[in-house]
Amino acid sequence: MAQFDRKWWRHNSEIAKELKSKIFENVSAENRKKLSEILDKYHKIKKEELIVISQPKSNGLVLYGVIYKGLNEDNHPLVMDASFNIKPVDIIRLEKEIIQPRGGGDTTLNEKKILLIGCGSVGSILAPELIKFGIGNITIVDNDFISTDNIYRHQLGLNFLSKNKAIAMSKFLEENYPYTTIKPIDNSIENSVTNSIIDLQDYDLIVSATGSPNTNFYLNNYLFKNTINTPIIYCWNEPYGIGGHSLLVQNRSSCYNCLYDENLVNKGSFCLPGQHFSKKIAGCSSSFVPFSSLDSHKTAVLTLDLVKNFLNNNIHNNPYLSWKGDNQDFINAGFMTSKRYDLSNNELIKSRYEYIDNTCSICSIK
Repeated sequence: MAQFDRKWWRHNSEIAKELKSKIFENVSAENRKKLSEILDKYHKIKKEELIVISQPKSNGLVLYGVIYKGLNEDNHPLVMDASFNIKPVDIIRLEKEIIQPRGGGDTTLNEKKILLIGCGSVGSILAPELIKFGIGNITIVDNDFISTDNIYRHQLGLNFLSKNKAIAMSKFLEENYPYTTIKPIDNSIENSVTNSIIDLQDYDLIVSATGSPNTNFYLNNYLFKNTINTPIIYCWNEPYGIGGHSLLVQNRSSCYNCLYDENLVNKGSFCLPGQHFSKKIAGCSSSFVPFSSLDSHKTAVLTLDLVKNFLNNNIHNNPYLSWKGDNQDFINAGFMTSKRYDLSNNELIKSRYEYIDNTCSICSIK
């Protein structure tokens, strides 16, 4: 072992001299002068020193580095001809301009601000994916907390049990995705707007993933009543995996209210009206609407595609889009589908503007 160490140090003494020579030979005169000035001012006794070298290539810059270990002088190793324990270092680049495009992100979207309302089953999938798109600023509003009921259809698991969903998701995103600004708000969207915690005009896009018609009606009415032109996407699941929907409203030609008739029946639903889908588990006092994590992923993908096309200016109207799943579990549970469920996928796409109500009390021109 001692013999190996002596050979190692002698070998690295030669490498140290060669490295020093190559660095000074290959930098420009201006940079050589700057480097010499830095090294002259260097007077620190450190146990190790890292040197990162940038080399221009035809396709950009290549970074590589070495680390000097076992130092005991107050001069930088680049100014000394001595034996050093030198080891190569892998350089992992975490610059936004590097890691975002490699993951499919669009750096032109970094300045976009998105308001995500609801961080439940669908919203918890949307949040990290929006960042992967390249969105640099997301505000998440949710006053609910993660319970045991959420574990198998939420992106955050047992480690975040009993934590507020917005705060928990913010912590997860900040720990895993650099170069993003996440603002969690532990409050309802209604209180957040009423108390001026947020201003809906501050955002480039709003995504409502609460699945609550009451919340969506509130948002729709508030935006139109106050002449706020911030585009909004509403998205939600249908029960038992029969489908999911996303509605983009980016101009005043239609709105969320157009989906509902005078009896407040959703004309775009796959479920026949008048049915109730809440379900209870024996030994549990709470109830839930049955759908799976896979259903939420499908709705999230539908919504994300809509977000991407909107941000890329590929959509200029207000489409109502749907994905349709198998209805066997729905039928076996004793429920009935609507006539819209019978449409083929192509027919669903073709009918994406048929929900528009020219007599709508919210968006129609009087």
